[in-house]
Amino acid sequence: IIKPLQEHRQLYIGYNNLGILFNQLAEYDKALEYHRRAMESARELHDPVLEANTLNNIGVVYENDGEYNKAIVNYEKALLVDSLFQKQPSIYAMLQDNLAYSRMKANPKLNVESQLMRSLHIRDSIQHSGGVVINKLHLSEYHLGKGDTLKAVNFASEAKNLAEETMNYRDLLASMLLLSKIDLMSLKCPHVT
Repeated sequence: IIKPLQEHRQLYIGYNNLGILFNQLAEYDKALEYHRRAMESARELHDPVLEANTLNNIGVVYENDGEYNKAIVNYEKALLVDSLFQKQPSIYAMLQDNLAYSRMKANPKLNVESQLMRSLHIRDSIQHSGGVVINKLHLSEYHLGKGDTLKAVNFASEAKNLAEETMNYRDLLASMLLLSKIDLMSLKCPHVT
């Protein structure tokens, strides 16, 4: 109905939501197809912030599919949007967090803690609780990868508590799964602190 009317904002929303949905269903090719259509609509609207958001979403698809280098390319491209931090700090912080996380997944020896902490600080300052939860989950995974289970548990517990407080059930489940993973690892390697 909307397509022949060339209602690009509505098309963007529809394509973006379909892309997110297919990503959550692990149908990555379809997710990319819809995010590319969303990008076309964002370009028709001449909205660089929507383009940055779409590049982030494409990056998340690649990240979920284990293609971290492709994810990194999309996050870096999105961060080139002029004055993104001033225009939309929540998207800027999300991109910084996702970029650091993909870099960490691509190279577990890489130190991305300062980038994750900067993103967390921004999200906390703008009171973006959903973003804070995800950031803390990423920080927990980072510290777990470095063998610091105490910091990993602290960040995962903080994420769990905030997700519970804000009724963010998706990330509440993610935090519980991460805490169980940490617990299981400490049982297997009791010398890790």
